Amino acid sequence: MLLLLIAIVIVNKLGFHPLARANLFFMPAVLFSIFFIFITNIGNFTVQRAFPLIGNGMATTFFSGLSNLFAFGGISYLYFVPSYLKDFKDYKKIALASVGISAIFLLLSIATILLLFPIVASTEEVLPLYLASRFIEFGRFFQRLDAIFVFIWIISMISYLSIASYFATSIFQKVANLQYNKWIIGVFTSLAFGFGLLPQNLQQLSMLENEVYKYIILILVIGVGLSILILANIKYCIHQKKKGLIILDENATADKGG
Repeated sequence: MLLLLIAIVIVNKLGFHPLARANLFFMPAVLFSIFFIFITNIGNFTVQRAFPLIGNGMATTFFSGLSNLFAFGGISYLYFVPSYLKDFKDYKKIALASVGISAIFLLLSIATILLLFPIVASTEEVLPLYLASRFIEFGRFFQRLDAIFVFIWIISMISYLSIASYFATSIFQKVANLQYNKWIIGVFTSLAFGFGLLPQNLQQLSMLENEVYKYIILILVIGVGLSILILANIKYCIHQKKKGLIILDENATADKGG
């Protein structure tokens, strides 16, 4: 964990543009690894594991399952992209492309896990997609390819955490109205290291993910995000209304003067 945090600090010192280019460079490898695992495991799939299609019923899937929307928390990063774009018109293309690509590869990942493992085994494992990579074999010469995938996923994890850390420090800098932010990443990673040492076993880690992290994401991304959007639109409408009244008043004054 300490090695990951050191890498995150070094990457964040370089700034946003090198960080974005590095993510763009490694992303094709990550996407290819997911696609490769899906394709090479097709022969091991059991289609019957996908049934019933509605799972435990309509109520569980569409109502109780609403709490699982925290899995889409990554979409919140799209909120922070516009300020880094040269042309805001590119934002729509970026948003649609990122959501589309994420949806496709998320579907491939879920299909691989669902069709390859029983539901009990897939829910109890920390990284079931890693287990799926261990099923890949090409004769006796190419075996245990999971080491390559672990290397790729470690790089992708560093990339994701670097982006998350950059946005966190950038938001903190703007909220606190600080001129320099080079030291903030050190403070944030130190706090992350301290909190990361608190869970003593996988059971506590699973509880934090499913009970704490889940609802924090739901509150911040959906609750706070929608609230800010609604309030911003109300403020915009009030501002536009006042602006319209001022223009009408100026026109009326000009007519009287004429």
